[in-house]
Amino acid sequence: MTDEHDAFLAGHTIDGRILFPATGYMFLVWQTFAKLQGTTYEKLPVIFENLSFQRATILQKEGSIKFVINILGGSSFEVYEGGSVAVSGCIHLSKKMKSEMLSLKVKDIPDEHKYIPLNMSDVYKELRLRGYDYHGLFKGIKQVDNEGEIVNS
Repeated sequence: MTDEHDAFLAGHTIDGRILFPATGYMFLVWQTFAKLQGTTYEKLPVIFENLSFQRATILQKEGSIKFVINILGGSSFEVYEGGSVAVSGCIHLSKKMKSEMLSLKVKDIPDEHKYIPLNMSDVYKELRLRGYDYHGLFKGIKQVDNEGEIVNS
């Protein structure tokens, strides 16, 4: 957390503890898998399956955390921290990337709402009241309504 490259992680605070994000584990596995393939993650589309998040990793403001990533049999993986499994699952190459990608439309913010809209401030106040205290890069919701339609920033 003292390294400016990792300082943004302090923005992922749940119940007063800074937690390593779930997507962070996936990113570490993706980087490792790409290295084993002799390339970089930017050039290697992958698919994750059967993810099992078994425990959270609490980050301290001082000190360091060591993750051990095992990729077994070419696709099954386990991420260890502190001697126990934090996450396991499967990773494999995307063979038909265009057909495997999700087709998502960009949401427009309507002038009139059918439902009660919450702006960014209201959304994060609600989350904070439930123990999720996000800051910085972890504040990606611009607006949401009570039907669950999210507008990302």
